[in-house]
Amino acid sequence: CPARTFSLSGMGTLWRIGWIMSLVPRRCLIWRWGCGIVGGSSFLRDELNHIVNHKKLIDDGAKAHLPKRQIARQLYFLSPSFAFAGNLTLQLGLYEKVCDFLHLPLSAIRLVGSGHTGFSLVKNTPFDKEKSDLDIAIVDQSLYLDFFELAFETTDGWRDVSKFSGAPWIQRKTKDDFLRYLRKGVIRPDMMPSSPRKAEWDNFFGKLGNDYHSFCNGISAGIYARELFMAAKQESAIAAYLSNPGNL
Repeated sequence: CPARTFSLSGMGTLWRIGWIMSLVPRRCLIWRWGCGIVGGSSFLRDELNHIVNHKKLIDDGAKAHLPKRQIARQLYFLSPSFAFAGNLTLQLGLYEKVCDFLHLPLSAIRLVGSGHTGFSLVKNTPFDKEKSDLDIAIVDQSLYLDFFELAFETTDGWRDVSKFSGAPWIQRKTKDDFLRYLRKGVIRPDMMPSSPRKAEWDNFFGKLGNDYHSFCNGISAGIYARELFMAAKQESAIAAYLSNPGNL
């Protein structure tokens, strides 16, 4: 493996160093005490750089006392995605398929979750293409309202919970959870009441996940009314990350 040093200064505990090292095959690593990580293909270097940069972006923002929503906007609107490190063509192809399906501009599509950051902000576990799914955020007010109206009409103004999947008690819980997200400007299509459009949505993203099975374990998507609501949703994940003393 070609050698290149990655600085881990300021990363914190040895546990965090070991966590990053665990993402790279042992044959591509040489550890030098006080020096950092050496080695790895250019693709692995890109992946490690994205993890370190995303963690550094959050840590630096917190140290500068930036509002968490501002950190979220920097992280999700301006930073590259971990899952597509070194392969923007693949990322563009995925986004274009979603845009064609929904008739939306490319700017409406974002990647969130561990697929974007390289690790779960809440669980602090690394993205694993064999176990982790890709979470797509679709920011479009018209699409949000379309699904809002569809769910409202399908359930007769939320009175008919039988349209939600599962046993009666699960249906009631799903409705409550769906409305909780709705109040935050988020549509969870996986929680939508049954309808032909929901079936079409599930079929599309199920097939899309199969098409990209070499890069992730499924693809899911949420719909946000505005960028504000998307940033607010990710703000809570950043707060969870910063609340863990091991991350500081």
